Amino acid sequence: MALTLKEIYQDTKQKYHLTLLCGQSGMSQMMNWVYISEDISNAKFLQGGELIITTGLSSYTSPDWLLQFIKAIIKQRTCGLIINVGNYLTSDDITPEILSYCEEHNFPLFTMPWETHIYDITHDYYNRIFYDTQTDNTITNAFFSVLRNDEDAGYSISVLEEYNYERSASYCVCTIQSSEKNSINETRLLHTLKSYLKEFRPDFHICTTTRTYTIICPLSDTQTDITFLTKTMKELLHRLEPITGSGSISGGIGSIVKGLSHLPDSFKHAKAALTMASFQNQSLFCYNDMGFFKLLLAIDDDNLLKKYADGQLASLLSYDEAHHSNYTETLRQYILCDGSIQAIATAMYCHRNTVNYRLRSLRDDFGIALDDTEKRFHYLTAFYILDYLKIIA
Repeated sequence: MALTLKEIYQDTKQKYHLTLLCGQSGMSQMMNWVYISEDISNAKFLQGGELIITTGLSSYTSPDWLLQFIKAIIKQRTCGLIINVGNYLTSDDITPEILSYCEEHNFPLFTMPWETHIYDITHDYYNRIFYDTQTDNTITNAFFSVLRNDEDAGYSISVLEEYNYERSASYCVCTIQSSEKNSINETRLLHTLKSYLKEFRPDFHICTTTRTYTIICPLSDTQTDITFLTKTMKELLHRLEPITGSGSISGGIGSIVKGLSHLPDSFKHAKAALTMASFQNQSLFCYNDMGFFKLLLAIDDDNLLKKYADGQLASLLSYDEAHHSNYTETLRQYILCDGSIQAIATAMYCHRNTVNYRLRSLRDDFGIALDDTEKRFHYLTAFYILDYLKIIA
């Protein structure tokens, strides 16, 4: 859930005699707070998404005070400004330059007559925000209950149905995570994330934990193609880049499931895809592209996987560790390069003679049947398992 400036304006413009002067194209922005401000220097405390109300009490300090005030609050990504005209500011103070600047930045600018009490409008808007936040928290807690499949999951599904999330509809879970290495304004990031989804995917819901954002995506019968979600997520990550910086945020797309009760599966797959994105140094990864790792993800016993890998490669790994050699990677590249000596040399940045020497050692000293297709399959599976265990570590 999220309130937009457009919704608030349509519901209350007559009650408070609001007039929209410009910035119509910015009306879809999300409003998360109301802030009364008369001082430009306070703009640095704004987090983004606030609707600002001013009487212009400080306008006497400078002829262009209003323009500079608007520039300051636009810079802080506020969603709009209501000018309480009639005492300190009049309509004549709202110059064509101000209107042009607001229009250029898609910034909604309103006037409200002096006779309208600021207390009344702020009290009304605060109540709306509190109700919306309460509803949002109820839905979020219900989704977390379902995602974790806790003892209240059945009841939580009933709660979600009350908010129009169909029990048997198709869903997909996506995850976004910001890097711990970067200092990111989490409040601003979340506001941008919610604003985009409110504008383009209003039925999507965001569940947040520290630096991680889980998006529940209800899908219609015509949207069950993963391409739709990939396009949406790519655009979303692109929108977040100005806040996070390039490479500071990544996303994972889970599987499409039928029914709310199967959301835990999609959630698990989304987290795996997110981890894979980081492992592959990509900004976005889809569970559908995980290939063989899907099978490994379905095995709950990691010790069983480790025993299998050790059974195939333990001797090579131990030898390499003790002698600082590279026989294990040579075997991997031999399989991946289909035995091509030149391709192996290129992949490992070494001479062909070095590759030939290592391959002879693998055959003669370690007893590895390089040309046995079944054996190569087991070795390659072991390598995939080792990669997988690193990813989930």
